[in-house]
Amino acid sequence: MIIFNPLERQELDKIIHLTLASVLRRIKDLGYQVALSDKAMDLLAEKGYDPQFGARPLKRAIQKYVEDVVAEQMMSGQLTQGAVLMTHNLGQGH
Repeated sequence: MIIFNPLERQELDKIIHLTLASVLRRIKDLGYQVALSDKAMDLLAEKGYDPQFGARPLKRAIQKYVEDVVAEQMMSGQLTQGAVLMTHNLGQGH
């Protein structure tokens, strides 16, 4: 039997940054830039962590609260190439 200890917030933050890096790089390759506030990072930590499953839900949270929000703004024309999207309120409207 293998016993896993719950993740500490510092470890979770590292996982979030590593997972976000590839997403943000893809967005940057499209000509956009995203900057996440501390509040947005807190939301990802809250939604992307489950005591039972660890950080497994993180990819889904990043897709819902970052990728989907950026895609919606790109499609609606609210975000133009070269713009910097500051994500302060990721969870609003979702």
